[in-house]
Amino acid sequence: MEFLLLPQGSSGDVNPFIGIGRELQSRGHSVTLATGEYFREPVEQAGLQFSPLGTIEQYNRILRNPDLWHPSRGTKVVFADPDVYEGIRAGHRLTTEFHERHPSGVVAAGSLAMGARVAKETHPGLKLATLHLQPCMLRSFVDPPVLAGVRFPTWVPRGVVRGFFWLGDRVVDGHLSTTLSRFRKELGLPEHHRYLKDWIHSPERILGLFPKWYADAPDWPGHFQQTGFVQEDAAGELPGDLKDWLDAGPPPVVFTFGSAMIHGAPLFRGAVDACRILGCRGLLLTKYPEQLPEPLPDHVRHERYAPLLDVLRRSALLVHHGGIGTTARALQAGIPQIIVPLSHDQFDNVQRIERLQAGTSIPRGSFVGRRVATVIGRCLGDAGMKQHATRASERFAGPTGNELTATALEEFASGQPPGRD
Repeated sequence: MEFLLLPQGSSGDVNPFIGIGRELQSRGHSVTLATGEYFREPVEQAGLQFSPLGTIEQYNRILRNPDLWHPSRGTKVVFADPDVYEGIRAGHRLTTEFHERHPSGVVAAGSLAMGARVAKETHPGLKLATLHLQPCMLRSFVDPPVLAGVRFPTWVPRGVVRGFFWLGDRVVDGHLSTTLSRFRKELGLPEHHRYLKDWIHSPERILGLFPKWYADAPDWPGHFQQTGFVQEDAAGELPGDLKDWLDAGPPPVVFTFGSAMIHGAPLFRGAVDACRILGCRGLLLTKYPEQLPEPLPDHVRHERYAPLLDVLRRSALLVHHGGIGTTARALQAGIPQIIVPLSHDQFDNVQRIERLQAGTSIPRGSFVGRRVATVIGRCLGDAGMKQHATRASERFAGPTGNELTATALEEFASGQPPGRD
């Protein structure tokens, strides 16, 4: 069976698809993963066929835009950046070419792979599944997601929630006018409004790559199916010197603010100051060390990369930005977490972690040494929070999200209806 996987975004968006592709390939399927040139090496190292969508220069240019991490302006970067239009065109071309070569093949597209969604309009016979890593991509009036930091209490009338979604749609439609709407108009497709309301989803199959115990709502679409958290990448060996450091003292507090974050200097400064105040060991994870204060204290260490799950299983606490993959790894490791939400889905993940009582949050504007130290100290001394985090880790027993997602895609390819257990 032929599969085309189309993730778009940063490492947190692409790596789960690499895990899914590896699982599908192990079952004898042919898998091509199409994404930015920046990710060619990890895709090919996984043994998957790679098709480029976008250059390394385009990827880095978007990362350099500080608005990417703004609670409201971040959506404009995601939907209206000049390179988005070219990405939609390229994604549409690649998807239609795949369909013409493999009429019975399956395309599994990420939330932002809008070119594949347009291809479903121009080629109705295309078998398209939309894969959402984040629950906030699905609307619910019973349990609304937290978007742009706006959280609705349960007593708020549904009409207010509908109005909020309508207003958000007006804003996003404006962003998409020069990218998605422009491309659809060039193809002669009818005008569309409120893309995020329903258009963003495949009309055939939607997969949510998170378990029901993390997020669920009774009014999600009928052709929606949940699988589970997908392992982001292959488990790796801890570097020997890092392993020795982790074993040489008390479990550290780990700080990471996303694989794509290059504007995190104030956050890392607050992290280091907190470690100084508490006298605790700290591990800073970032590919961009120019963000770090110099010199680092002896009890604080930096790594450009380390297998996150292995590190967290040897750590006391994780402080991070709230990306879905990082959030899931802390749950799997069974350690408490502190989220500093910046933009996109991160505010919604705060809500869900707090419901699980497995962590808490600090506003970005309050992330300074003494405040961070106070919250870290409180979390480390909270036996109940640790117990809830441990219970969450126990829920990862059984088939992995990779396996469940691969099975769901195989069932979709064979024409089976979505499982709603």
